[in-house]
Amino acid sequence: MKDYLINGLGVGADIIEVIHPFPCLSTERPAAASEMRGDARRELGMDNNTFVIGGCGTVDWRKGADLFLSVARRVSQMAAGGSAQFVWVGGPTSGKFYEQLQYDVTRSGLGNVVSFVGPCFRPPRSITR
Repeated sequence: MKDYLINGLGVGADIIEVIHPFPCLSTERPAAASEMRGDARRELGMDNNTFVIGGCGTVDWRKGADLFLSVARRVSQMAAGGSAQFVWVGGPTSGKFYEQLQYDVTRSGLGNVVSFVGPCFRPPRSITR
């Protein structure tokens, strides 16, 4: 991901910090994970070449959904014409804060870049793997 941000999007290496995740404890077979990734991407209308940036949680200030939009705005400005998509999983798709987020999405021209998919029984966690 760091290489893509530097080489693909032109982000300065000096402002990127790699934070390594916990090891994946999934018991799913790799083939099943690949199939799930494809299903999730199709459901979201994305092809396999789309770079996906994800967030999750309720859509309020505690989880940073508003900051998610700021990052989406900045990345979109830096990578004009790029194929990055921002997907937020979880939280309600109605209510005051959600409506404010949607207003910001529209005003920022991010309607084709940012998606709030709402709560999922089984979130599309395999999108980016």
